[in-house]
Amino acid sequence: MEADDILKQVEEKEREFDARYTRMDDDYASWKLIPSALDATLDYKTRKHASDIDIISNDLRTNCDDVQAVLSSADMQILISMAEPMGEDKRSDISKLERLFDYAFKKADERLVNQVELPLKDSLIWHACVRGWTAGRFLVYQSNDGVIFDFKAMDPRRVTYEVGDSGLMWSGYKFFRPKAAIEATYRVSIDGHPYGKPGDGSKKKPAVIDYWKREGENSYSNTVISGNTVLKPTTKHKMRSMPILIIPVATRPPVVDSSETDEIEQYGDSLFASIRDINGMHNRFVSIVASHANRLARQPMINYKDDQGTELTSTTNVPDAIINLSMQHNRLEHSPMPEISPTVISLMNWLGSRVRRGMLPDVQTGDPPPSGTLYNLVQEQGNKILNPRIRNLSLFYAGACRLIAEQLLEDKIKVKIQGVEKQKYYETQVAPVDLKKPHVITVELTARTPWAQLDV
Repeated sequence: MEADDILKQVEEKEREFDARYTRMDDDYASWKLIPSALDATLDYKTRKHASDIDIISNDLRTNCDDVQAVLSSADMQILISMAEPMGEDKRSDISKLERLFDYAFKKADERLVNQVELPLKDSLIWHACVRGWTAGRFLVYQSNDGVIFDFKAMDPRRVTYEVGDSGLMWSGYKFFRPKAAIEATYRVSIDGHPYGKPGDGSKKKPAVIDYWKREGENSYSNTVISGNTVLKPTTKHKMRSMPILIIPVATRPPVVDSSETDEIEQYGDSLFASIRDINGMHNRFVSIVASHANRLARQPMINYKDDQGTELTSTTNVPDAIINLSMQHNRLEHSPMPEISPTVISLMNWLGSRVRRGMLPDVQTGDPPPSGTLYNLVQEQGNKILNPRIRNLSLFYAGACRLIAEQLLEDKIKVKIQGVEKQKYYETQVAPVDLKKPHVITVELTARTPWAQLDV
């Protein structure tokens, strides 16, 4: 495909996914602790004044950090299952394949760290929490330096795709790089600037689109463009599957509303799904209370005086200061301003309790410690938050293992594996013949939650 055709296809899909992208942008604003579009709407409806204090709760951010901490420390096991006829021992074959996939992800993380990027798992966890989707590209190829495991987590906010009966028909990932870095990587000169003219002060980096397309059975093509410039000409690859994985966090299946329109906004949703709106209202109520307290503290004094009274232009609260007034001729009083309504306080507290229900429980240890029944109830509450992300990551890593095996088989690549297991160094080699043996790949993640760790 020509660069113009790819660009047009991607931009059309971006317009189709606009509702989902807007939701992701609002969630990212909440994560960054800055006002979102919802906050602006509430400010308008509640007639916010220019002098009002803005308070944005850090509850969503700290809850996200808590979930990330639990998931990043989760134990991940790649399990290979093989049929074992009577008298045959497959443990050696199973161990060899399990070590292969562990080695692949380890080498991929080393490559990512060298590129000043996060390890694969850390990026995927953040995307699952804040974006509500995980996406990645998985390439395995032979080079002069050995076997390269070129894995990359893709920001779902910048991913476009089309799905057919056989899976992904095409996928485009848009990322941004400095002009000099693009030209050095692809050895192609970029004319102009895709986001502004040179010298106009624009800080935006040129967009690069990594485009994959299904050409036929076991045939896929890859093209890289920036604007109307082809950075990498179309290259065809013989593969069983497109090396792209895109998986939503399971909050609901795809649905069509009463107007027969796809509701894509909440298909694959973030941690903030159940508390997004009510947290914005809670922020507004807290801001109202803080603004009222600020005005109450800064109310002027009223100087009631008769003809012989002293006119005051200011007061002072400096220790040991003295104000001389004529007896019976001046009376200073605070300007009348009522305290905040108890109804407002009650609503603020109620909204705060609703927000906390959609977050990981905060277990307070004491003396004596809480009962085991309480810990079980707390764990059930936490599972509502953790389980959808754990299932997403398990499916994602299982799919990644499948792509690795397919590409090693297709290109007949042998991998020399080195590692440490049970404090002992080992070396082994996996050949395509090992991958041809019938097997099933499953990935299990076990989260070690803070309340579970208390039982140890």
